[in-house]
Parts: sequence; structure tokens; C-alpha cells
Amino acid sequence: MADQKLRFNIFSPSRIEHVIIQMTGPASLVNVESLKDELDQLVVNQPRLVVFDMSACSFICSLAIGAIMEFHRKMKNHGGEVRFAGLNELNGVVFNKLNLQHVFAIYETAEDALAAPVPSP
Repeated sequence: MADQKLRFNIFSPSRIEHVIIQMTGPASLVNVESLKDELDQLVVNQPRLVVFDMSACSFICSLAIGAIMEFHRKMKNHGGEVRFAGLNELNGVVFNKLNLQHVFAIYETAEDALAAPVPSP
């Protein structure tokens, strides 16, 4: 797992306010800095909604979750929202153990996450 790269595909299906980050591969210790860099670049645009599509993410480590939590804090500062979709069984267990289902809305698919209403800032 340590030699696998985490890949990011960032999509804005309708407009820059709604962004899907499709994570592919493990979000492990060796990939945390690239994750932070991607998120730092994205938050500058102040999107209203960011959906992490985890359907192809095999594993997420605690440092990657920490980077996402920091991104979440920055998103909330400008009225943005972070959602998750497509958690596999392992990532679902991690999210449940950390009670992240109380922090983030979690959906079956990225399409479901985009379709749900976004609260006004």
C-alpha cells in the first residue's frame, strides 16, 4: 500500500460552486502532503459544496482525515459544506469509529450528495 499513489480527479459538473473530488487509491501517510496541497488550492476558490467521492479510495489514514477536517474548517469559514459519498466497508468503519457521520453528511453516491439541498450560507 505504501508505494501506491492517491490520485485526484476534480470535477465541477455544473459550476465551480459544486465540486466532486474523486479519490482513487489509498489516502495513506505517503499521500497526505499531496492531499493537503490539492485541498489548499481548492479552498481558495471558495466552493459552496465539495463532495469527496470515496468509491475508489481503498483506505484512508488518520492523517488524511485530519487534512480533510482542516479543509472542512476552512470551508465552514466561508459558508461551504463538505459531504462524502461511496464509502467502502473499511472506510465506513473508520468514519463510524471516529463519529464522522455526525460531522459530515454521507451518501451512497456522489450524484446523491450533489442532489441533496445545500443550505444557504
